[in-house]
Amino acid sequence: MSRTDRQGTGKRWLMVLICIFLGMTMFRHVNSAQFVGDESGWITAAYLHTQALREFDFSPERWEFPEAGLYGNLNPQVGKLMLGVPLSLWHTFYCDAPAFSKLYDFRIDRHANIAAGNLPPRDQLLAARIITACYGVLFLWTAMFVAGRAFGRGAGIATGILIAANETIVLSMSRAMTDAAYQLFSVAVCIPILYYVQAKAPRKEYVFAALAGVLAGLACSVKVTGIVLGGLVLLPLIFLKVRRPLPEWRRVVAAGCAYAVAALITVYALNPFFWPTLSTGVEADLAVAATPSKVIWKDLSRVTYDRSAIEYAYPRASAVMRPLEFPILFLRWNSLLESQLEDFKSPPPTLASYHARLFGEFALFPGDVLLVLAGCAACVLRIRGAWIGGRLSRCAVPLSFGALNYIFWTATTRVELNRYYLSPLIALQLLAGIGIAALALAGYRRYHGRRGVA
Repeated sequence: MSRTDRQGTGKRWLMVLICIFLGMTMFRHVNSAQFVGDESGWITAAYLHTQALREFDFSPERWEFPEAGLYGNLNPQVGKLMLGVPLSLWHTFYCDAPAFSKLYDFRIDRHANIAAGNLPPRDQLLAARIITACYGVLFLWTAMFVAGRAFGRGAGIATGILIAANETIVLSMSRAMTDAAYQLFSVAVCIPILYYVQAKAPRKEYVFAALAGVLAGLACSVKVTGIVLGGLVLLPLIFLKVRRPLPEWRRVVAAGCAYAVAALITVYALNPFFWPTLSTGVEADLAVAATPSKVIWKDLSRVTYDRSAIEYAYPRASAVMRPLEFPILFLRWNSLLESQLEDFKSPPPTLASYHARLFGEFALFPGDVLLVLAGCAACVLRIRGAWIGGRLSRCAVPLSFGALNYIFWTATTRVELNRYYLSPLIALQLLAGIGIAALALAGYRRYHGRRGVA
């Protein structure tokens, strides 16, 4: 083996060791993180969804889960199954107590909830948290790969260190919730987009766009915003990649369609709650349901509603109601955010307060925003250099991902909850990692340039 080969092998092993070490740090708060009431709901919903899967019952009615409250059909099923399947396996072999099946009551204090048994047993809570932290490790490695593939191995390492050292991110990945699974798929969408940017043949572009759609569909099957953000990241890159000849616009449409079709197929295939239920008189139902009244949409857009009452009031719409659950879900989430504003009795965050928390309270250190700006500048410079040569740089992917996540969540965040800051915080850490790598590379070149002159 030559010296160059030995150096390459050594660097790869060093990278593996760094990934293992950073991954282990994601478990440091599993035992000590303060319990939040949402963990009860997610563990209960995870057990219920897994039980339906084990019974092989995919009827849409079975997947409503009214006993899970807001953690039932208000959220798609994949995130709960990702928590519930391994948790149920652990429970089968290592736990004699019954599966936890209660919700935390936010109207009473913690002591009253403990007395009512609304907190999961400690062993089940820790098992669920360990599973979530495992998804957090996969998310960390995925973020490192995206940054490293876009700007180099140094950017990947710097991104991993920033994420693993950020207490807000690690705490979110240490609780028995679906945030880790969502962030894993949300960042993973960037991987096929990185290869899409470099693809030369139209057929490969369509394949990578479709793969991005599948991952966005998985993200959307955890939290509904996944399909929107994935499309927002990909769309400008599609336009930038085929910018010149007019006939190339067909590639824009084809790539966009490949993404959208793959994402929608994934969402509907993995969520039995969205599967249609046919009844007698389907033709009449379809004919009338094709033009639903505003009253129907008003009723369906509520956070919670009695399905039997809706189907009784609008019997002709019952046949097509299930597939409409997916677009209706966005209306229900909007209704939830409005109700949270009333419950919290506080105005939405202003731009000043939002950025004070994002770049102040949740930042790793006060100058974090400067690293983000350095990363943006480094990406722009590389994009400009590649653009002059008629190519699109891979750096466009983390720049698009960071910028659009930041814009989307800044525009839509209405409630001062930490989890609503998680996505933009993570997206900006990718840019900050690139900023560190760019500054280190510039310093290295400047130092060696001076040595050469001397």
